Amino acid sequence: MHLDSAQRSRLRVRLVHLRHEAQRLLDRHRESLVVQGEHRAVGDDTDEMQGEELAGTTIALSDQAVRTIKKVDDALRAMNREEYGVCTACNGPISVQRLEALPFANLCLACAEEEEAETARRRHVPVYQQS
Repeated sequence: MHLDSAQRSRLRVRLVHLRHEAQRLLDRHRESLVVQGEHRAVGDDTDEMQGEELAGTTIALSDQAVRTIKKVDDALRAMNREEYGVCTACNGPISVQRLEALPFANLCLACAEEEEAETARRRHVPVYQQS
């Protein structure tokens, strides 16, 4: 493995901290949804639309927190299996700099860029051309 024990230890602490923060945010978002539901008063259409928009934003933030928790848990499991810092696509090393920036990264920079480019290509919708 290309990480020394001090780096692994520091990254494990960061992962645990990230997980704790994401869980705290998730709990806060869930509580907010409950409070929003309890205090939903009958109002005009604008109030109702604002309430729905706020609920939608809260749900999106909750989904992001859940994804972060999953990524952190995956990274911690990889660390326990001595597979942390290894790209899941090419089996090459993930740079220490990348792991410092994104401790739950599971792709090296080259593979991450390739995945992003592929995602962008799939999302591209050709412009309709008139004949």
